[in-house]
Amino acid sequence: MPATMIAEADLLKRIEAAVPLAALQRRKALKAAQAQRELTAEEHDEFAQLTDEIELAEAGRIDLLSELAALRGTTLPEVARQLGLGRPSSPLRLISNS
Repeated sequence: MPATMIAEADLLKRIEAAVPLAALQRRKALKAAQAQRELTAEEHDEFAQLTDEIELAEAGRIDLLSELAALRGTTLPEVARQLGLGRPSSPLRLISNS
């Protein structure tokens, strides 16, 4: 397998795993709870911490997508389109529909 294919496969794997699914699911659950009632102080702190964690992971994922775009000799928006990720100017769309 050529080195570029190996590098691309590695990047795709890292892009897929960049944002922890458990953090996304918990934040979504807290967001749903917030729509129904006021969050407790502990839940609010957890929501804020998860949001920070996810935002950092999203930034890392965008960096990985940029690396993939460079490897493919194309642009970040084109790579996002190829992978069905939505507009790269909307980082949340890159990881979920939450």
